[in-house]
This record gives sequence, C-alpha cells and structure tokens, in this order.
Amino acid sequence: MDISSLESLLGAPLVGESPQDVWVALDRPAWSLVAQARALADALGAYVRVALLAADLDAQIAIACGADYVVPSVAGDDPAAQLSALFADRKPEIVLLPRGPEMDEAAARCAVRLGAGLVADAFDLRLDEATRRITASRWVYGGDYGLDLTVTAPIRIFTLDPAEFPEPYR
Repeated sequence: MDISSLESLLGAPLVGESPQDVWVALDRPAWSLVAQARALADALGAYVRVALLAADLDAQIAIACGADYVVPSVAGDDPAAQLSALFADRKPEIVLLPRGPEMDEAAARCAVRLGAGLVADAFDLRLDEATRRITASRWVYGGDYGLDLTVTAPIRIFTLDPAEFPEPYR
C-alpha cells in the first residue's frame, strides 16, 4: 500500500492545506492567539497555521506556542492586501487576528473580499463541536453589556484582544 492508496482511503491528502484549518495572522507578537487557535484546532481535529505578517516575528516561537505550520512573512505594508493575498486561494474556515486599529480595518476589508463573517473586538470564543459553530462574545455600550454573536458564514474571521487569553507556555 502506497501513500496514494492511503489518501484514497482517507478521502483527503495526507499533506497539504485543509479548508478546515484554523489560521492566525500576526502583525505583532500575540502568541496567546496561537494558543487559542491550538485549543480550537484540537477540538475540531484541524491544524493551526500561522501567517507572519511582519519580518521580525519568529517562526520557532509560533511553533512553540502551538502552530503546526508557519507561513513566512507576506510582502507588503498594507495588512488588508496581505490578508487578501494570503487567503485568496486558501478559503480558511476560521481566522484569528490580533485586535488593533490596522488589523480591525484589514479584517473588515478581507471579510468583504472573501465573503466571510466577521466579529471584531471579541473577548471570548466558545465552540459547538457538533456544528463547528463558534460563538464570540464582545462588549457593547462601553462595556456595560456583553453580546454573544454566532457567525454562520463558511469563513469566519475574529479579531481578539491577545491580553484576554493566557500566554502559552513555551
């Protein structure tokens, strides 16, 4: 039995990207998002893929924090263009981004280009493993109330405050 026979039995290639992988795109060190992606991917049976959008980010740290694969820095100064170029052919299921003015805008522009659902400024993610749906919580009215949002689009993008999640052990 060779590798192509195994791929035929499993119904998917053994190596390569899956549209069900959990992606994290980082423009600065926000390693707690990689650890959060690791928890989601473990529950979903997926891989964690980290895209480094800045040249000064270290791939070895990303792997130590839970990434299975690291995509080296994507050339460009515009985060929206970087994200759109990165995900144009990949069509990921879940994308986690660090919250911030540039990344919030980039996430919104990328969501429009990909036809994705977006929850900005989330502070918590809860996964329903049976349906693969993620409910994100975010504060509204200046933090007086919490709102739970569930994205039903095939591609889901979340911007998260890295400080809301524990730093991974590395």
